[in-house]
Amino acid sequence: MTTVQEDKLPKVINSTTGAFLFGTMTFPMNEKMKKLEMNTIYQYFVEPCLSSSSSSSKKSSSSSANSTNKKQTNPIITTTDDGISNSQSQKDQQYQEALRDLKISWIPKLNDDQGKLYEELLCEQQDLNNHIPLHIARLQQLENQLKQQQPILTTEKKDEKLNEIIKFIQDKLLSLFNEDLILNFFGQKNSSSTDKDIQIIKSDMEKRRNWFIDIYVSLGVSLCELSTLNDDTLNYLTNIYKTLQKHIDINDGKLTNFLYKYNLAKKSYGRVWKLLLKQIEEKSASQHQEYDNKLLQLYQTMNMKYLITYQERLLIAKYPQAYVLF
Repeated sequence: MTTVQEDKLPKVINSTTGAFLFGTMTFPMNEKMKKLEMNTIYQYFVEPCLSSSSSSSKKSSSSSANSTNKKQTNPIITTTDDGISNSQSQKDQQYQEALRDLKISWIPKLNDDQGKLYEELLCEQQDLNNHIPLHIARLQQLENQLKQQQPILTTEKKDEKLNEIIKFIQDKLLSLFNEDLILNFFGQKNSSSTDKDIQIIKSDMEKRRNWFIDIYVSLGVSLCELSTLNDDTLNYLTNIYKTLQKHIDINDGKLTNFLYKYNLAKKSYGRVWKLLLKQIEEKSASQHQEYDNKLLQLYQTMNMKYLITYQERLLIAKYPQAYVLF
């Protein structure tokens, strides 16, 4: 929008107080201009004010001062029917994002084998194909369904569910991450800088790294739970183990379940034994029985009869059954 010079205006506007121009202006409601809003525009013109000023210049000893009157430009006041269109647009965008996040948060809670809400969100907004939280929510939904149905699943059905999870991770999630970019960022010296922009980028990178770790842990656990593990699968598991080592301390609690299953798959029973004893020391007493049972299973796998006998007696003494008086 540009102002109009006073000498270009009609005499009616130039001489009449309170004259105005009337029109409309269209504002985009979002960045992609998918939604537009039209507002009425008024431009008011006030009566011009005249002021005189004198200017003098010296050309020679006989020069004289000349004074000229200068006209001031009329101020133009612009108003709209909706003075808060920009803020309203931001609120609408925030509302849509909040509604989207609410739907995503409900995906893991729904017992939906077909993933209808997940597919619905993808159809409504094509840009969600690269929205990592949406795919992670679907992954959690698949894992929850497997956990709930596991007691009644046959070996074939369980493998089918596990392969579905593995394929989903490989097709939908792994392609959204650039591991080299994450490693390069945290390898730079400025990753610990206090600059505001750097801190924003660092926060985003940390979030992405945590997602990356969680996804690889889920992938590794799913592979370990398959009924049959061939050499290719074992090599793939080793690569996952090495990848996780780049991003997190291998003794971190996030990796406990994966390391337990991974070492069992690799038949590294000594590491499994050490891991279980460490968990018994660190975990609360209410969780000890779970790891004691895993120790018994480990002894049975190794066919160590004296340890099996010891662990069975320990379980009876440590966790006595409740008897009903008769």
